[in-house]
Amino acid sequence: MPAFQRLRVHSIYRSFTALSLANWNANGRHAGTFLSRSMTTASMHASFHGIQLIGNPVLRTRCAELTPKYIAHNRTKELAQHMEHLMNQEDGMGIAAPQVGELLRMFIVKPEPSMPSKVCINPKILKLSDSNNFFWEGCLSVPSVYGVVPRADRVRVRYTTLQGMVVEEDMEDMEARVFLHEYDHLEGVMFTERLSHPAHLADASEVMKSRTLLGELLKSFPPISKNSKLKTNIGKYRFAK
Repeated sequence: MPAFQRLRVHSIYRSFTALSLANWNANGRHAGTFLSRSMTTASMHASFHGIQLIGNPVLRTRCAELTPKYIAHNRTKELAQHMEHLMNQEDGMGIAAPQVGELLRMFIVKPEPSMPSKVCINPKILKLSDSNNFFWEGCLSVPSVYGVVPRADRVRVRYTTLQGMVVEEDMEDMEARVFLHEYDHLEGVMFTERLSHPAHLADASEVMKSRTLLGELLKSFPPISKNSKLKTNIGKYRFAK
């Protein structure tokens, strides 16, 4: 999601990734549950795709979790490097694996340029605040389009790092917003489905010209709760146990 004053397009598919574990080990033995979809050895070394745009069905597909074995694999690190490169190239605040055609539960968040990129693998939402805020969001997969989206202003999350460490932390404000936006990508959900109102969508050039537009819209927005229809118009978030 872009910080409004900078209006950075964030990420927070031209083809589906062929997924199979049949040849994961050199000896051909099955390495256990890896993904709910399969990935062949050949596809693991295939080049990565660029940003996939809205309309591509891969952006509407729920992604699969990574096992510890795959998290430790070099391809996962290479994927993270590729994603970060594209995110920085587009001055983004986040990017999710499905946005580059990989149906994996993995994304990167970087809400501020001064903050280090945070790779989140198999992320979980543990708790959402009842209070919400409204702000502009954009997406690398929806170029030059922004919308006002209500998000919880605080969230407790859990995720695994590239080093295999499980981290649990509280996020707030823009970092929470970016995390939730990228999490939606893993569920096959676009930010356009979480708009505060269908009319609250604008071209980037119009948003730049109408800097008071958000303030004007906020005046007509009542506070909403986690269980409101506005918040759950496409279903509730899946909470980790």
